[in-house]
Amino acid sequence: MSTAPQAKKTASTPARAASAIPRTPARPEPSTPEETHDQIVRLDPALIVRDEYNARTIDTEPDDDLKASVAELGVQDPVHVRPQENGTYGVFKGWRRTQAQQAANATAEAEGRPARKIPTIVRADLVGNDAMTHLLSLIENDHREQMHDRDRVKAIETLALIDVSEEQRETMARALKIKRAELRAAREAARLDDAQLRRASVQGFDLMQMAEMADVSDVSRAAQVLEEAHAKDAAEEGGGRGHWDQALARLRQTKADTEARQKALDGLKEADIPLLPDYFPYGTKDTSRPLTDLRTPLGAPLTPDKHAYCSGHAARLDEEFQPVWYCSDPAQYGHKLRPGAKQPKQSMTEKEKEERARTIAGNKAWKTARTVREDFVRRLCKGSPCPRRCGSSPCAR
Repeated sequence: MSTAPQAKKTASTPARAASAIPRTPARPEPSTPEETHDQIVRLDPALIVRDEYNARTIDTEPDDDLKASVAELGVQDPVHVRPQENGTYGVFKGWRRTQAQQAANATAEAEGRPARKIPTIVRADLVGNDAMTHLLSLIENDHREQMHDRDRVKAIETLALIDVSEEQRETMARALKIKRAELRAAREAARLDDAQLRRASVQGFDLMQMAEMADVSDVSRAAQVLEEAHAKDAAEEGGGRGHWDQALARLRQTKADTEARQKALDGLKEADIPLLPDYFPYGTKDTSRPLTDLRTPLGAPLTPDKHAYCSGHAARLDEEFQPVWYCSDPAQYGHKLRPGAKQPKQSMTEKEKEERARTIAGNKAWKTARTVREDFVRRLCKGSPCPRRCGSSPCAR
């Protein structure tokens, strides 16, 4: 009676024995992210290469401590890879650990150590999804202190340039705890050199502020001015960026003035028109007169086109860096003064020059501040929350 069950038991034994035999893991097929996260496969390090969308590009080599640890114990934490078309696997999280194991295996036989495989999480679902691969790599490295500021900004810039849906872009911004605008700003922030990036990061600038800093980085003392403004905003109750906006506006005005002046100077140089000095040494006579004060020998107005052939044709730049046309010496070149022309001004004293410079600077500062304040009021009128957090929108103050 017991023969049949015994035969059944005996027949099932080989099946169980066969199932206990370890098999070489097959290359996983694409699956859902949740399933893929559970697939830990040991791969030959020789099959693993750096993924093109690995966010770390600086300090990518393993240090001596990591090499020693891996040589002794192997890689303990799985690296993350995705299959490549040529049969290799691209690592986007754990490239330094991978290199350490590759180096250890290269000398394993000579040093009497076993050549080890690497525990990996194979993300077949990321094949063709460069944006998510890059994002995951950035998040992984961003949590490590060794990640270079340049790597972080460059990685976010890359994410901003990848063609993805608006929903995916929102997901990226939330995952990185940044605003959508910061994704776009990363491209400008990447223009900062390493020292400037490090300085901005230490000060706690966000990507938008880094981009704005890059915009005025050529202006003298720009970084220091923005740092002081950022500190003042941080010290005020309710935060905001009023001091930053004012400082940035002044720096942009300085940059615009410098560019406008240089453009005007280049134009005069190209036309071979001399630029008259704004001031002469005290006691020195300025013989030049603007063309608006002059007439031809027949009494006709002296226009810039008519005067262009005069050897005394020259110019000065006004406060907006536009050329004002002059004759350097009307008496020498045969021009007449128009009736009612004012007497030429005497050379300014040093005190008068300083007062004039302060007046010009004050006018520009007022113009710049007015623009910032108008933008501030415009935002409030659109219903934006009050920066002082008084609880009303628009602000009741």
